[in-house]
Amino acid sequence: MDYNPGRIWLNAAPTPNKEVHEFQHDLRACTSQALSNDAADTYTEENFLQVKALLDRFKSRPEHTHLDKEWTARVTDVRRWFVFSASELNREDNAWYEVHSDSGGKSGRQKENTR
Repeated sequence: MDYNPGRIWLNAAPTPNKEVHEFQHDLRACTSQALSNDAADTYTEENFLQVKALLDRFKSRPEHTHLDKEWTARVTDVRRWFVFSASELNREDNAWYEVHSDSGGKSGRQKENTR
């Protein structure tokens, strides 16, 4: 997809957000055995408690309602699992032009190059 004729590169990097990483880890822990042939035989109380903890948080625990709602919105929006940017590169020679981050500002390299 060209932003300017002949120049574009879309980038997606994992988010540095600690809450998202912890949620992904917890989700994997809950589902790691779900697809195995003996899943019904190996589902443990520990697995049940892991799932229950996530569901309780999604439901909003009484003493943390506001925080849990914000957390749920943050960790379940998969767009927040990545940091997106677009680099303008000349497709013919890979000459770098500009980087557009999802924050809308110029990257440190861009600021440095414009001085």
